[in-house]
Amino acid sequence: MAAASRDQDQEALRRQPAPLQTDWIDLYQMHHIDRSCPWYEAWQGFNSLVQQGKVVYVGSSNFAGWDIATACQEASRRGLSGLVSEQSLYNLNARTIELEVIRPAATTGSA
Repeated sequence: MAAASRDQDQEALRRQPAPLQTDWIDLYQMHHIDRSCPWYEAWQGFNSLVQQGKVVYVGSSNFAGWDIATACQEASRRGLSGLVSEQSLYNLNARTIELEVIRPAATTGSA
């Protein structure tokens, strides 16, 4: 699911839990950033989903270090927990997260 507008997030979750046979999602994992949606708007949507009990935590997947830091900074301004995890491509051949992602993720508490 993408970090999109609040309405798009709400609609995506209306479609998802029923097929999964659950009332909530433990970790809402964002896989793409919608550059047309400002982070403050995305966090409004995520906070709404958390308050409704539909989502417990919000995480990211394959985000750049800058995006992790920006997302967490915006969440912190709003008194929210921000991203609690980052899932990155990492193996012997793909180690760019050592330079790009690990430090920002650790600094913001997402590592």
